[in-house]
Amino acid sequence: MIKWMREHRIFTAITSVILILCVIIAISYYNGTGFIGSILNRGSAEVSEPVTGVVNNVRDDAKGLFGFRKISKENEALKEEIEKLEKELIAAKLEEAELEELRELTSVLNYVGNEESPEIVSANITGVDNSGFYNIFTINAGEESGIYEDCIVLSGNGLIGRVAESGNGYAKVVSIIDENLDISFQVLRDASILGVVSGDGKGGLDGYTLKADAGIVEGDTLITTGIGLYPEGIVIGKVTKVEYNSDIQLMTLRAETSADFNALRKVVVLI
Repeated sequence: MIKWMREHRIFTAITSVILILCVIIAISYYNGTGFIGSILNRGSAEVSEPVTGVVNNVRDDAKGLFGFRKISKENEALKEEIEKLEKELIAAKLEEAELEELRELTSVLNYVGNEESPEIVSANITGVDNSGFYNIFTINAGEESGIYEDCIVLSGNGLIGRVAESGNGYAKVVSIIDENLDISFQVLRDASILGVVSGDGKGGLDGYTLKADAGIVEGDTLITTGIGLYPEGIVIGKVTKVEYNSDIQLMTLRAETSADFNALRKVVVLI
């Protein structure tokens, strides 16, 4: 072996140098030091830096995507909760309004002049005719509740009208603002002032007094007389205009109803 190496000194020298360099490179790379190691480390860093950046970006995007989905789900849950609370609030307000209506409907019965308190049925309005003025409307109670033709219908503020037709689960009501319905009245402050009013077809009342010298004035409250269909003492409305009509030689008047027909939702029927 030694003899062969002596005979091939150049080859042996070159091989030895290569082996030594390989060892130095290996050691330098392993320790991360030295010129060769620095070059290798720098090259590794340059290669790994963009790779690391891509990985970080992907990771951040993934976090953002999952975070967005989480926020979206939370927003949907909040919307559902808000809708639920709004529905509960509306229901509570409607219930409160309904109770207030019932209290008003009960209090209006004090105007009725009967010694015995009549039985009442509370009902909701379910439909109106095409006039737009509640001349005729339908309620959700009828024969099964004891309601029959000509039963008196009231609201919390006064007289509404009468039942024109009754069936199972419904009744049709003709209101006092219907122009075909005549009602005798007296003035609340002076029961000696008598007259008749009827609907004007436009949501108000027209009428006249039975005496030419009747002292009726604007602002007077009209109530039922008990003559005819309606019990005595139910508020009809308030006078808004008075003038003397020379053709009929009587005082004529215009009046607004006590009940707000535009906001009418619930009524009571006297049976």
